[in-house]
Order: sequence, then C-alpha cells, then structure tokens
Amino acid sequence: MTKKTKIVFIVFILLIIASIGATYYRYMVLKNYMVQNTNDSSQNSSN
Repeated sequence: MTKKTKIVFIVFILLIIASIGATYYRYMVLKNYMVQNTNDSSQNSSN
C-alpha cells in the first residue's frame, strides 16, 4: 500500500467509527433509550 492509500483507509475507518458513535449518542443519550429485561417465567408460575 502506498502512503496515500493508507491515509484514505484510516480516514474512512475513522468516519465509520464517528458515524457509529454519533448514532449511539443520538439514540441512547438524547432520547434516553431504556433497555428493560422482563422475566416472564416467574410471573406465569402457579404454585
């Protein structure tokens, strides 16, 4: 690889990482996205 190709590749990877980070920030931080775990087996048990 030439030096110019390496620079373009690194910039492309950094843009992908920045895009993923911005999307995570938009959905998880700004919209306060809640992840909830429900355990239905304990609610449906009849002792």
